[in-house]
Amino acid sequence: ELGDILKSRSKLAFHEGAVDEDCLELIADIASEFGDARYSIELLEAAGVLADDKDRGRLGPEEVRGAKAQIKPYFTEEHISQLDRSHKVALLSIARRIRDKPYITTGEAEDTYKTVCEEFDESMRGHTQFWTYVKDLDAYGFIDTKKSGKGMAGKTTLISLPDVPAKELIDILERSLS
Repeated sequence: ELGDILKSRSKLAFHEGAVDEDCLELIADIASEFGDARYSIELLEAAGVLADDKDRGRLGPEEVRGAKAQIKPYFTEEHISQLDRSHKVALLSIARRIRDKPYITTGEAEDTYKTVCEEFDESMRGHTQFWTYVKDLDAYGFIDTKKSGKGMAGKTTLISLPDVPAKELIDILERSLS
């Protein structure tokens, strides 16, 4: 239902092609946590303002995350500092991979995890342990996960980063890990 509301509002407020369906889905997923259509419209508007400020011409996932961080901030560096090093490496892997996307698969995150482990001289854990990190980060509220739906072969878990722009999170995590 939120998706339909967002589609109609985006058609009124944005030029055709300026907002991807995936970004509307991300806004709906974020807003569904609060169950409020007004909040979803507020997110859409704030994300549009951020896109305008950046002169991008398109509203992308980073603008949605930035809008969420402005409207209902959740993250602080203090929250991140409470994570152990292994969880920080896993979260950095997700943030780096998701930067220009609303969602990534756990496989994509795990591919990036290998590179981040090498970069920060961290022992790479196996698939099962990485999956545990993903579940923990979801439980702690740093990421959101959901099962894939239509248009994707098989069953996989999709990861989103709803509360903070990936660029901002990357900067915080890299400082913390260095």
